[in-house]
Amino acid sequence: MGNNNHKSSKKRALYINTFRVIASLLLIYIVYRYLYNDFRIVNLWENIEQVMTSQAILPLCMIVLLMPINWLIESIKWKEGLKPVHNMSIYRAFTSVFQGITLGIITPARVGEYGGRILYLAPEHRIPGVASTFICSIYQNLLNVFIASLVLLLPFGTRRFINEDYQLITGIGILVSVATFLVLLFLPKIVSYVASISWLKAKMPKLHVISTQLQQINRQKVFVLSLFRYLVYCLQYVLIFQIFSIDFSAFDTLLAIAIVYGIQTILPLTPLLQVGLRGSIALYVFSPIAGDENRIILGSYGIWLLNILIPSIIGGMLMIVRRGKSD
Repeated sequence: MGNNNHKSSKKRALYINTFRVIASLLLIYIVYRYLYNDFRIVNLWENIEQVMTSQAILPLCMIVLLMPINWLIESIKWKEGLKPVHNMSIYRAFTSVFQGITLGIITPARVGEYGGRILYLAPEHRIPGVASTFICSIYQNLLNVFIASLVLLLPFGTRRFINEDYQLITGIGILVSVATFLVLLFLPKIVSYVASISWLKAKMPKLHVISTQLQQINRQKVFVLSLFRYLVYCLQYVLIFQIFSIDFSAFDTLLAIAIVYGIQTILPLTPLLQVGLRGSIALYVFSPIAGDENRIILGSYGIWLLNILIPSIIGGMLMIVRRGKSD
């Protein structure tokens, strides 16, 4: 029996190692081809060279530094979600999150991120790992939508950034803000109720794992960490607008970015396909009071490049070089 278990373990390790090398090389190649054929990369670097002065060096360094801080916060959040069943190290959580970015970059709604994060978890920890990823994602997404809906309730924000019917937009803002607030407040009870529905239990027998972990984790901590990530995103936008000399105050940026992130959150596209749409969304929201449309698009693209594309390459490299037993 012991020999059979050992052989099974070695075979599983071989499959995982083969998969991680093939997947990471394939994804790195896809990213390379995407960068090579994308004119926006050239335009981005040309604009950075034009605006790069001594005053722009500090904001650029801060933006770059905020990238690992952003994903470190997400790693702590994922670790917290997994804590009821497995006390993972920060290092393991950090590298797993980067691997999730790599596999999530070419899948709709980044569903590949689930597989990337649990790749090196022991079999008994993989379902809780998926549950933790879902919990982190739902809190972050609900927060993004909730803040966006609050901005829609502000006459200043709505009239300045949304060139549509004011009463309609305000009505939508009220409905969405109330709905997301209630979901955030009663999420454990909502998931517990859904998990108790008989026909769903039959189709999704592991749904109770999410419900159980939601009851056991420190939900306030997960929410606060989600808020910190949101603030990091906002700060990056403010800084990149400074670099590109876009005439936009920090307060205006915070209002506009709330709407941008709210719209991006509800679009179930792959990150590779979403990049062009991100620029269009940013242009739609920012352009009424900021003149240079090209720099608005490139600023949005720069944030995506730094927060998604570069980490996905790092995650692919980690998948190649990573060694060690499953957690």
